[in-house]
Amino acid sequence: MESHDTTDRVGLIQTVAGLIDPESVDYLDVHEHLVAHAPQEVVAADADLALDEPRHVHADLHALQKDRRALVVEMTTVDYGRDSAALRALSDQTGVRVVSATGFNVGRYCRPYCEGRDPDEIAAISIADVTAGADSTDVRCGVVKFGTSQDRIDPWEEVAARAAARTHRATGCPILTHTHAGTMAEQQLQLLADEGVDPSAVTLGHMDRNPDLALHQRLAATGAFLSYDQIPKPKYATEGPAIQLILQLAKDGLHRQIVVGGDFARRSLFTGYGGAPGLSCLPTVFAQRLLDAANRAGLGGPQIVQDVLQRNPRRALSFRPIR
Repeated sequence: MESHDTTDRVGLIQTVAGLIDPESVDYLDVHEHLVAHAPQEVVAADADLALDEPRHVHADLHALQKDRRALVVEMTTVDYGRDSAALRALSDQTGVRVVSATGFNVGRYCRPYCEGRDPDEIAAISIADVTAGADSTDVRCGVVKFGTSQDRIDPWEEVAARAAARTHRATGCPILTHTHAGTMAEQQLQLLADEGVDPSAVTLGHMDRNPDLALHQRLAATGAFLSYDQIPKPKYATEGPAIQLILQLAKDGLHRQIVVGGDFARRSLFTGYGGAPGLSCLPTVFAQRLLDAANRAGLGGPQIVQDVLQRNPRRALSFRPIR
């Protein structure tokens, strides 16, 4: 595989507008969907998933940027309708830093792109997304994604995972994963380790849907990051369990491996589309609840909140040295 010199990116975060110092942002949301031209059959089954009018996201991004320097990781990949030009425009118009994802979604979305393919061939595309630009633009991706199904890794998902690992090794780009309901996280780390990826370069998605403390302790102890990114969704009701997990992990300092997001893939979650709770709920409502719970537990609430919403994601999203 061709090698790419990306040493100028080490320690920095790559946004759609260019490289930034992690210290230049003080709230980082590691998993959202701002613009997604979802497959036609998906929208036909559920119109709420049509995030195809970027102007309606402005209100949420402006609210997110109020009183803070915000960054959002936009996790829509090419197989779910990524729009790099729209993301750059949103960032320019609102001032919110946006990170775009290369790689692939889970299961049926990635299958047409990855089934029976050579991971090196797929990785070459993602490497170009990171180093040159995606979707026929000069907008460079700053994370690489793959997903696995519930309680299994399908062959095409393994191709995507190995391609993500090789993209990381060639560029230093951090890896953010999709787990279905928090399953297969340990298997993801093992697969990536087989490809030479250190766990500290990996953020495991949707782990708040599997509130198994022992599992979270094992994963965090490897140096991997755990993304609690279903918190605002009433459907899953993970906020309370997520707070308790953070507090339990904090007793051993393992909360430093936790990052958060909202995974807003529906119109009904954005205020700009007429929904709720809106993107600003995490740094306001959730942050206050975490602060209060940590203080009641005598664990130092301000430090924990700052770690989870700021310091941890700065580390998770920074480019690594090429191995």
